[in-house]
Amino acid sequence: MSGSITVDFQKDIPVNSMVGFLHFNNIYKLEPHLKQLKPKYWRFRWMDDSTEAVNLLIKNDIIPIIVLSDKYGYPDNLGKNWKTPLKSDEYKKTVKFIYSKLGNKVIYDIWNEPYMSGFGGFSSKDFFILFKEIHDLIRSLPGGVDALITGPSFEELNRYEIEKFFKFCNDNNIRFDILSWHEWRNEGDLKNMSSDIYWVKNYLLKKYPKVGIKKIVLTEIVHANIQFSPTQVLKVYDTLEKDKIDGACRGCFFEGVGVINCENNSITGLLDHSGNARSIWWATKLYSQSTENRVDSNTTLEDMISFASYDKNNGYLLLANNYKHTIKNINVTFKLKGLPLFKKNKKLKVYLYKIPNTEKKTLKSPIFVYTQFETVKNGVLNLEIKNFAPQELLYMIVK
Repeated sequence: MSGSITVDFQKDIPVNSMVGFLHFNNIYKLEPHLKQLKPKYWRFRWMDDSTEAVNLLIKNDIIPIIVLSDKYGYPDNLGKNWKTPLKSDEYKKTVKFIYSKLGNKVIYDIWNEPYMSGFGGFSSKDFFILFKEIHDLIRSLPGGVDALITGPSFEELNRYEIEKFFKFCNDNNIRFDILSWHEWRNEGDLKNMSSDIYWVKNYLLKKYPKVGIKKIVLTEIVHANIQFSPTQVLKVYDTLEKDKIDGACRGCFFEGVGVINCENNSITGLLDHSGNARSIWWATKLYSQSTENRVDSNTTLEDMISFASYDKNNGYLLLANNYKHTIKNINVTFKLKGLPLFKKNKKLKVYLYKIPNTEKKTLKSPIFVYTQFETVKNGVLNLEIKNFAPQELLYMIVK
């Protein structure tokens, strides 16, 4: 199997970063990672130090999303002590308290996965009523007219259910700003996911403009089965980019007996329990870097994913082999005329690194493969890569 890729540094392509995360224990200990991974969104529950955490996230250009229902609690963690919020004022008191602390600094997620039994198991009717009550409450608070609200945070995209929800919002003067649901599809399901996103954008939002949706943010993505796979996660990111989603947050899961990466400050599994980087951390970092000054790159193989970018000194190419077999030969063409470092240089230096899929094992740094000078002809640099291993990333720097 062989393929080719063409990178054109004259064709800038603005993209939305799909890097975002769910929960943390101590955001201050993660600050170095905030600067390197540059997530766009971070969705989390209220904690005693959430006001300071929100300020830290905003300082690092990260948009906080507060899951209001996490503070109130769910049947899964409260058992018989859980009371439906429809028959108590406790939830409204919770929302008022959080809003009094955070105001319009954050996005408010009204209820997480409302139809799941562990999170409330509401009927459609009851959830719609609850959403309206909390929406109306937030809008009634000082500055609440301008507060950002997201929902319905369904555990999946069900066309019938989400349209029913939109009709209810339309008929009851509910205006929420950011549409969200949880998206676990990967591999063979990505085309169906894209079809559903197309339906949302070109049918649902156009039919109900009064609901006021400004963005779509998928507040939990990446299935547990692929959470450590750099190539499969990048395939999801690539698909969501092409679907023009505004942002996303990785979900969090059990890694093994007694270990859940929502709760151990591992950035949803990018780090191990000691805070050391896994290969998925490196993949996320390099992908995030690629969203700045992204340029056009096209591959001839569907499951060879590419992200190309540049800065004032270098050109970059991140390449993922999402196949289960080796790609024997890849012809790489760099059209350099849009690259700031390219003037009349006859030779440029190329560095090649690889990132294997280490799953839960750590990876200290990308593995150096080679560095060599390459000749530029008529503004074009042609390279050849041999034996691109399955489920592996290659990272190329042109200096």
